[in-house]
Amino acid sequence: MCIMFMYVSNCGKKPRNSKLCKPATYKLIMASNRDEMYTRPSKSAYFWDNSDSHILAGQDLKELGTWLGISKHGKLAVLLNVNGCSPPSGLGKPSKKKQGENTSRGSLVTGFLRSPSGLAAWTYCTSLCQDPENLDIRKLYKPFHLITIDIRGRHCECDCTKTTTDASSIRVTHLTNTKSCPDERSVPRYMTPFINACQYYAFGNSVVDKPFKKVSAGRDEFKNLVSKYCGEEASKANNQSLKNELVEFLRCREQHFPDPVCNEHAQSNGIPTEILAQLSSRFVTVPQYGFGTRSQTIIIIDTDNNVRYYAFTMKEPINPEDPVWEESEFKFKLSPPN
Repeated sequence: MCIMFMYVSNCGKKPRNSKLCKPATYKLIMASNRDEMYTRPSKSAYFWDNSDSHILAGQDLKELGTWLGISKHGKLAVLLNVNGCSPPSGLGKPSKKKQGENTSRGSLVTGFLRSPSGLAAWTYCTSLCQDPENLDIRKLYKPFHLITIDIRGRHCECDCTKTTTDASSIRVTHLTNTKSCPDERSVPRYMTPFINACQYYAFGNSVVDKPFKKVSAGRDEFKNLVSKYCGEEASKANNQSLKNELVEFLRCREQHFPDPVCNEHAQSNGIPTEILAQLSSRFVTVPQYGFGTRSQTIIIIDTDNNVRYYAFTMKEPINPEDPVWEESEFKFKLSPPN
């Protein structure tokens, strides 16, 4: 996955004795593009089997991990590779695998989605940094961004008037193992908005403090788009309108070039300069190398924890110039712990 935009509204949970009954509004809105080699085997989003039947996610059939997924228990996770402007194999010079870099990064997402329902995202990310076997995630995995999210019940089982109670209805944690981390070892970063406040996020394949132009510009456009729906009722009509606008947003081919950050990463990864402009758009198409945006995900969650999950995948054989899209829609209600 190459780029992700997210809106989070941290509405405080109501005390269970509250008689207020307002229409559901939007708690989380996510839109993402996954860029990959067209020939890499993968499966579009589906509910997994057996003990993983609570997990909805796509699957990388090469490494058997996933880049994005959600569980009915209220866990959501997204993984982005940090490789500068460098796509996986096929576009630049082959990357030298360091000793220990054999573990699939997609396992970080499945590990969180499979974790006990009461295990917080912060605790999960912290455990990755404090492995009892003293494994360093900088050496075990190639560079990544991992965004883990706890989505909690709307109604609180405790007294939300007490200052010691965490009334957050959603919690966001970010973990990266990039070399730009100021700490000796990687540590998670708490990114949850204040109670009754909202926040907009954007992640790409560069380090956080040096975003590509398409990430920065995309965040502003995403904010302008989503802000029209903030505080509005999550009605059927609004959901459909929002989804349609997000699809158009994700498929924008406007190029954000030249980009000094993209140039810097391209030089270090041996990316051909003639394709940098093609890599600078939200919707990426590099047909001469068989690479580009091949799947898209939109997730909409309201304050009653109703989920609408839309997955778009290019039908094979892929024609990037005139793709045929297969769309899957999933509607369900979360049952997270309070």
